Amino acid sequence: LDDGNTEARALRGKVKNAWALDLVQKARSASARSAAVDALDLIVRARSLATEQVVIDEVTNAQPETLRLAVIEADGCRSRGLSAARAGGPDLRRAVQILGKVTELDGSRQPLLTEAKGELEKWTGTEYEFLVREGAELQTAQNWRGASDKYAAADSLRTGGRAQALDRYCRLM
Repeated sequence: LDDGNTEARALRGKVKNAWALDLVQKARSASARSAAVDALDLIVRARSLATEQVVIDEVTNAQPETLRLAVIEADGCRSRGLSAARAGGPDLRRAVQILGKVTELDGSRQPLLTEAKGELEKWTGTEYEFLVREGAELQTAQNWRGASDKYAAADSLRTGGRAQALDRYCRLM
């Protein structure tokens, strides 16, 4: 379409606004399905497309509810992650991902993100140490492959730590 053509520009604007409204509806559906990251991405895209005030208002009205549901989803992930002990990593990572998106749209939620990152870091450190201890026990029993697997798993959590050198040693044995 020719940008110099006023009718073409008007049509492009109408299409963008219709697309933005569609994205808002998809964001609401994604929020209802507990797909917070998708919903927040859709709100961001809709905001970038909206040009008519009525569409901008619709995006603006949808955002608080989308953020509220995303924070609820993140809180659920954090609760599951913290109660799952060793299996909690994926849920805690998901909470950090969701809260990162929330913070992009609402900077006042930064303390929640900081807290979730701290919980993930604590979980990572604890799990790293647990895997290194398991590796050491297997190494003492001269189960080199098992020890190497534990050290490699620890190294995948925190690259470059002592687990990396211990894994290399076990693989050479």
